[in-house]
Amino acid sequence: MKKAVSIFLSIIVVGMLSLNGKCSNNVPNDNFPSKNLLVLVADNSTYDEDFINKNPTITYDIIKMSELAQYNPNNYDEIAAPYLSDGSLNDFMAEQYENEKKVYLYGEFTLNDFCDVLDIQKYSVEVPITRMSEDYSTTIRDTVTMSYSDTYAEEEIQNVVALKKNSSDGLLAFIPKNSNEEYSLDLLLSAVFDDVSCGASTYATLVSSGYNIKTYTLGRQYAILDWYLYKCSENDASRDYYGIKTNIGLEGGTYSGLNYLGEGIYVNMACVYGDDELQDAAPGNSTKVSNFNVSLNFGTNISGSLGWNFSIDNNPTVSRTLSLNSDTVNWSVEEKTYTLDGQVFSPGMTWSTLEDHAALDIEFRGYFESTFKGLYDYTPWKTVQIRYEP
Repeated sequence: MKKAVSIFLSIIVVGMLSLNGKCSNNVPNDNFPSKNLLVLVADNSTYDEDFINKNPTITYDIIKMSELAQYNPNNYDEIAAPYLSDGSLNDFMAEQYENEKKVYLYGEFTLNDFCDVLDIQKYSVEVPITRMSEDYSTTIRDTVTMSYSDTYAEEEIQNVVALKKNSSDGLLAFIPKNSNEEYSLDLLLSAVFDDVSCGASTYATLVSSGYNIKTYTLGRQYAILDWYLYKCSENDASRDYYGIKTNIGLEGGTYSGLNYLGEGIYVNMACVYGDDELQDAAPGNSTKVSNFNVSLNFGTNISGSLGWNFSIDNNPTVSRTLSLNSDTVNWSVEEKTYTLDGQVFSPGMTWSTLEDHAALDIEFRGYFESTFKGLYDYTPWKTVQIRYEP
């Protein structure tokens, strides 16, 4: 059974770039071994391949748009191109999408612009949802279609968007303008390379839903979040009961010759409607703990529960602040001695609502510090507005 879920994102990000590159000659040949990625750039572009691609296993070509006729897109699994307002690449990109290649657009555009390029009605991906059985004995896997409000799709500026037909594979990445009030091509292409399906992301398991939200610092470090929504088959006629599990990770890296490590994860969750009631949230406060057991109750008179386990190396300090008055919960996870890079923090909460749909706002950000102490960077707070209609 499929349902509709609408998610609104209000995201402010920071990032920086600049590039320089080389490309290989690839004469059209249907028998040419498949490569992971074909990237189109403007003829006058410069880029830094050492900056944009950190994964040596990716096979790719970066070409000027004037060279496109020399390359056969059938030789590639994924295609990336700049957004061109004149529509000159629309037919090409729409054809690649119809051929079930993962396609990326980068630049400055809206989701409606993205849809116009691919000649589709709406940007959406199908993601898993898990709900409790009637007797609470088992969980049932289901699928929801994630899309966006008309206002968001029309007005919110995007920087890197990806989609694959008949797949749950999608991406939204948000890049800030640099000091020259320009989008750095290096950072835009970095977001593409970080997402390539051959394993560029260390969070392949983290984004098993096929949908991920990334926010970048100016130095290319990023925080990434995904979420799973649960619905309980409640025995309270007046209220519906929901739970959320999130996975949040950090990816550090080198910038200007200095190594930046992820040392802080910060996440806030808030009920939206005045009659919503926060029921439970975990994990709680802890110091020098590596293994976490999350067990969430849906409510005092509800027999269902939600739980999972996760672990984080290096024994971080976890602080949780919970308010039943404002129906909010905040977490901070800090490891200032070693690093949180490659780790996944998985907090969650349950709540009840009188509404006929679920709504929850989640904010998150990451903190990175240089191994040369005194230099650090944050990703800005990113807000994910989850709206689910059964």
